[in-house]
Formats: sequence, structure tokens, C-alpha cells
Amino acid sequence: MHKQPFERTTPESVGLASSAIECFLDTLEASGAEPHGLMIIRHGKVAVEGWWRPYAPGIRHGCQSLTKTYAATAVGLAYDEGLLQLEDRVVDIFPEYVPPDPSEYLLQMTVRDVLRMGTGMTSMPHLGDPEWIRGFFATPLAHAPGTAFYYNSAGSSLLGAIVRKLTGQGLIDYLTPRLFDLIGIDSANLKWLTHADGLENGGGGLFATTEDNARLMLLYLQQGVWDGKQVLSREWVRQATSRQIDSLEDPGIPDCRLGYGFQLWMCKPAGVYRADGAFGQYSIVFPDLDMVVAISETAALGAGAQRTLDIVWDVLLPAVGEPLPEDPAACGALQSRLSRLALPRPRCNPASPLLEGDTAWAFRLQENTASIDPGMYTLFTGRNIRGIETLGLAFARQTCQLSWRMAGADYQLLLGLDGLPRLNDYLTATGIPEMVLGSGAWSADDLFEADVRFIETCFRKTISFAFDHDQIYVRVIDTYPGADQALAQSGVVGHRV
Repeated sequence: MHKQPFERTTPESVGLASSAIECFLDTLEASGAEPHGLMIIRHGKVAVEGWWRPYAPGIRHGCQSLTKTYAATAVGLAYDEGLLQLEDRVVDIFPEYVPPDPSEYLLQMTVRDVLRMGTGMTSMPHLGDPEWIRGFFATPLAHAPGTAFYYNSAGSSLLGAIVRKLTGQGLIDYLTPRLFDLIGIDSANLKWLTHADGLENGGGGLFATTEDNARLMLLYLQQGVWDGKQVLSREWVRQATSRQIDSLEDPGIPDCRLGYGFQLWMCKPAGVYRADGAFGQYSIVFPDLDMVVAISETAALGAGAQRTLDIVWDVLLPAVGEPLPEDPAACGALQSRLSRLALPRPRCNPASPLLEGDTAWAFRLQENTASIDPGMYTLFTGRNIRGIETLGLAFARQTCQLSWRMAGADYQLLLGLDGLPRLNDYLTATGIPEMVLGSGAWSADDLFEADVRFIETCFRKTISFAFDHDQIYVRVIDTYPGADQALAQSGVVGHRV
């Protein structure tokens, strides 16, 4: 792959006042969401880019359902190659999975219906089942295909299965020479979670950089053309980015009621569309303005995600216009701010009267369903591994080694106690390699709290350890905005061993 870097330019040169971008940043940071990355590309040039440390340009980030647009693009490339037609029936592509007595609705379902979330289903099969494709075909259909919208991540994964069935290749192998290599996405830096049958999860399993997502949607903005080459046909882009079905989803997100294309959402401003993933992963296309805005963040589901979109519509959009006179002072101030973006540093309190120099404790926990890994990994892979058996805490002057045993395997993370998180190369219980930042502090003499941030995802865990003589009380909490969900409802009690 030869990655052609984007040309960088001042905001003013493409019609964005640096002062207006500062206002946009102020509003994003005050929204209650946790911003991780931002890119604004106009007229093919990067005018604004910034990452809130510890997030950084080259660190891939969980896309959640923005993955769906990549899976649909693979179908688009197969369509362009003449391997399928949009009106092809899915039962003809997968005759081996058709039930003995298929319903008339199942016989009617087409590739187009799957692309536009119009399968007719009102429920999804269990994606952790190795036979999930068979489960897809066995799922009852409540509506005639194409007549009712149902947000169906299994259907998005079926798009990848269609590509594999027609080409013999999984999504990464198929997309690398046809898409990634051509538009400058480093496929070696991608991570894509798979189903039990080895196929990439097309509904939400991709990890890519903010820039990767911007590049994908810039291709759509440019009508499928990249560096003068027609990578994706104009006909595919036209259909994918137009309203294919009415959408009625509204989990606190009015912008999800405005229609749906091929794994793309229509937006409130006329002509605007977006690739969209849970917790605020956006790559938004403004065709009339020749602009792409890519955002990676952690926002609360529902209202939090809508709040970010509203900030784009209400604060950024009115500021976009014709080229402006250069403003070196304002531009310099903006660039300085963008280079210094950072999330708050962890608390620093390494001392407790319970510690006597280097101190190590081990505990055996009561039966529980706790896990330190992100719960979304279970959703994406279907592998549900929970239950911490033993727990260890080994304190030194500036660090604490957290160790635990779960399902017969041993894990450990190093925590910084001096306000500086420690970077861990960590293998999750589901077999997924992760970069994890760990830190810890004493909130009270007998209460230690660990902060575990999975920096390739939206997710953090707060683990609190309350000490009472030879007993410990452990609580594991998801700490994304709007969540306070103890995975063990009343916490977990452990006894020193």
C-alpha cells in the first residue's frame, strides 16, 4: 500500500474561521461526551485534526456499527464486479441454509433488503452461534421484505457472508486490494472481531483509526473516485447514499428517524448522510459543502449521541462558508490548542496506612459474574467468559500489579499510582489483543480504585476494592458516560488467602 498523505491547510483557506472551530471544540468538550479524535476535511484537505491524549492518530478505535458501512462497501465492490445484483434473492446465494418449508417472505428477501435493514425481521439470531447464518434463515419474518425497517446487525454480518460465499474471501482479504490499498487505509493496522465461524463481524467488530473512517467516507463524497481512479461505481454511491427505506429507530436519536440507505443514515441537514457507530463514532458527509467530519468519542447511548450530532448541525455547520482572509493569530491559537488536547489525568494518591512498604495481598472471591474485559466483546464475538476466581494486588512505591484468575487462565495489569497510567499489552479472555492504560489511587484509607482504560475502544472499567481486615469487597463498573452498571449486582466479596 502507498498511503498518500492528505494535504494540510488552514481552516480559513477552506472557509472555516479558527475562532469558530474553537467554539466547536468548547461545545464538544462541554457536552458530557468524552472526545477522542476529530478530523475535518474540506475540498480534499485536512483543515482541522486533533486527538485527546491518550488517544492518538495511529491508534485504532472501536467503530461499533460504523463497521456496517465497510461491510456494505464490500458488497458494493462485488456488485461493481458483476458478482451479484441487488435483486438477487438471499435464498439463491445460500441454498444450503434454506429451511425445508421456507416462508414466502424469506423467498422474497433480496440483497437490497439486507443492505437497507428491510429484512422483515423483528429479532436477530444469536451471533455467537457457529451456525448463526442458519439461524438468520430460521428467524421468523413479521413483514414483507423491504416494507419495514429493523436495525439488524446480523444482516450486516450476512453482507460479509455474501462476499465470502461469492469470492471465497473474508472481508479484510477482499477489501485490502480493492479498497484499503487504494484509498490509503493500512489493513495491517485494522482489527476485526470474528464470529465463531471465523467470518468478520460486519455489524460492529471493526477497529480503525479516525482517519480511516474519514477516508472511507471521502471516497463516497468523491462519487467513488480516488486519485483519478474509479474505486467504487457512481451508481453504487448514488444508491447507497440515498434514502432506501423509512427508518423508525429513535433510541433518543431523532437523526435515526430520517431514512436509511445502504448501511448509511440520512441526516437532518438536507443531503447529508453518515456512517454511524454506537457511543459516537461518526463519519459525516456534506456533499454540498464538499466536507467530511469524522469523530471518535464515548458518548452516552441515545441522547448523548444525538447531542454530538446537534453540535455539528448547530455550531459547526453555520460556520462553514467561503474562503476567509488568513488569521495567523487565531489559527496559531487553534493549532496550539489542538496539539495540547488531553483528557484529565488520573488522580494521584498512592498512600494508605494499610500499606507497609511493598505489600502484596491475594484473595479468593465468592462465585460471581464479573469481568474486567469490555462487555461489548461478548456481544461482538459471542464468547461469554466471566467470573473472577482469585485476585491479587501487589503494591510498590509507584505501581500496583493487579492480577486475577478467570476460567482457569491468569491475567495481570500494571497500574500507575503516581498519576501516570502504565501501558499494558493485554490479551483479553476472548483472545483479543488490547492496549490498556492502568492507573490507581486510594480514595480513602481502606478504599483503592483502579482505572482500566481500553484505549482501542470507547470503554473503561473502574474497579473498587474496599478492605475490611481479611475481607475485600470488589465492584467492577463500566464507566462510559451514562453508565453505572456493576457487573456483579451487589459486588463481590473475597477472603484473603
